[in-house]
Amino acid sequence: MKNVTVAMSGGVDSAAACAVLKEKGYNVRGATMRLGIENDNDIEAARDVCTALGIEFEVYDFREQFSKCVITPFCRNYVENRTPNPCINCNIDLKFGAFAERAFKDGADLIATGHYARIENGMLLTAKNKDKDQSYVLYGIKRDILSRVLFPLGDFESKNDVRNYVEDLSLPCAKRPESQDICFIPDGDYAKFLEEHGYTMKKGSFVDKSGKVLGTHKGCHHYTIGQRRGLGVSAGKRIFVVEKRTSDNSVVLGDEADLYKTEIICKNVNLLCNVDFPFTADVKTRYKKNANRAFIEKIDGDTVKCTFTSPERAPCPGQSAVFYDGERVLGGGIII
Repeated sequence: MKNVTVAMSGGVDSAAACAVLKEKGYNVRGATMRLGIENDNDIEAARDVCTALGIEFEVYDFREQFSKCVITPFCRNYVENRTPNPCINCNIDLKFGAFAERAFKDGADLIATGHYARIENGMLLTAKNKDKDQSYVLYGIKRDILSRVLFPLGDFESKNDVRNYVEDLSLPCAKRPESQDICFIPDGDYAKFLEEHGYTMKKGSFVDKSGKVLGTHKGCHHYTIGQRRGLGVSAGKRIFVVEKRTSDNSVVLGDEADLYKTEIICKNVNLLCNVDFPFTADVKTRYKKNANRAFIEKIDGDTVKCTFTSPERAPCPGQSAVFYDGERVLGGGIII
């Protein structure tokens, strides 16, 4: 009987993961990461689930690691005019980093989470539930860790099936709502969060591609590539944020056609299987975007160039490009 430690949030998905694994005969243990952003209700909700299932529960204190590996890079990326995805950093450095290391040290053979994805024959695959598939944010798991990971929810067809499963077991978290996309900014006010963490952003100029000043912006961190609404600039036509320049603190506005790129460069590429460069794959440049076919060639080290078959709309520096071969996740990297 293998020992499995499940990363628990107090929500429905991680509770279901625990229950599924226990039914399959694993020796299951629950653990919650204290990150400094949760309230005591979250931890107690996870503890209550473990009590109901008759399994052990522990709290791992990772507040320092979370601040260093997730919060600080998130803020720095915005200051440097990139748009980060903190969930990816959290998965790499916390869930499948510090958490995994601690769990294995404490005797776990495997770890599990409530992510919607699958692992078959050592390969990371998309979930059966395509609406909830989270494989995009999991590409950064290292291969040696992936071989010791379970995703028990990958075969569920819908979120309702998961919730019904938890309700049938009368687990105490069955009615808990879905978690926020970015857990440490529940109100979505990124600018306020940055300012509260000591990152003061200055006003600057909106400019067109020729450098002509169109107006004044309230700080680059208020805008993202592809944004059209809330600019406060009248141009007599639809205009979009097409670039944010650190050099002069300007936000470049242009036509929608200016958002389309034929190629991107990705660094910090992590590959989950052996590939022969160059290769062709389906590439997603945002979590909820459709994949676009691209030719991927190595530049050097862990840096690659992706050349798209058809232009890609608004690929954003700081986001990740993830490479797929059908349902298989080949890997991915950070767009620069």
